[in-house]
Amino acid sequence: VHDWAEVRVGDMPRTATLYFGAAARKQAETAAFLDVVNGVDASNSYAALYDDYEQRQSLEARLVKAADGLDLLIQVLALERAGACGLDEFWEVGEKPEFNLAGPAEQIVQELLESILKSRGELHRNV
Repeated sequence: VHDWAEVRVGDMPRTATLYFGAAARKQAETAAFLDVVNGVDASNSYAALYDDYEQRQSLEARLVKAADGLDLLIQVLALERAGACGLDEFWEVGEKPEFNLAGPAEQIVQELLESILKSRGELHRNV
């Protein structure tokens, strides 16, 4: 659900907010999401899930956000392994994670994050 807006506006990087602001980006994503679910019988349910994700109200929403961040780092690591450079800005997600998890969820996400960061460290030591 959280990626459905990208069908209309694409996957905008955080740097896009430098050009038109975080509020405009969020407004565009929300409008695009509502456009995608418009006319669907369960559109209210989808809108509630989308709002939950945006507000990080539930554990599930926070886990989805964490998984999205881990997925980004795995993709960036793969690009760096293939020789891409200049991707340091994407690693900020791993430097200051703000997933607001606790207990086993936090432990699992932290272990995965540490594994990804370790792999990146090994890659750069071998270069």
